[in-house]
Amino acid sequence: VSVKKCDMGYEAEYLEEKHQSGLLCRIFGKHITHSIGRIVYPGFAEIEYHSKKGIELSVVVFLHEIANFKHRIFIRVYYRKTRIPFLVKFLLMFPFQWLTYRQEKAPLPITETGYGMV
Repeated sequence: VSVKKCDMGYEAEYLEEKHQSGLLCRIFGKHITHSIGRIVYPGFAEIEYHSKKGIELSVVVFLHEIANFKHRIFIRVYYRKTRIPFLVKFLLMFPFQWLTYRQEKAPLPITETGYGMV
C-alpha cells in the first residue's frame, strides 16, 4: 500500500500481490492488478479496480447533508464494457452492493459524530 495526499484528501494504491478468493472475484476480479481508493473531504470516496485493460470497476460514494447530522448517500458504480451484458452484471452485483450499503449505513446513526442516513 502506498498513501499520498491529494487535493482535499488522500489516495491509497493497493497492489494485488495475491488474488482474493470468492465468487465475485472469480467472475469480475481475476485480472485486477491494483486498486486505488480516494477519500476527499467532505463526504466523497471513490475506489477503482484496475487491470491491464484499464478500470474494471469504479465505485463512487457521496454523502449529502440534508439536515443537521442527517445525510443522504449516493452510490454510483461503473463497470468496464465487456461481453457480459450490463444487465447481467447489475443483477449479479446488486445484492452484494445492497448488503454493503446496509452494513455501512447501520453503524452511522450511533457514531459519536452523529452522522445519520436517510
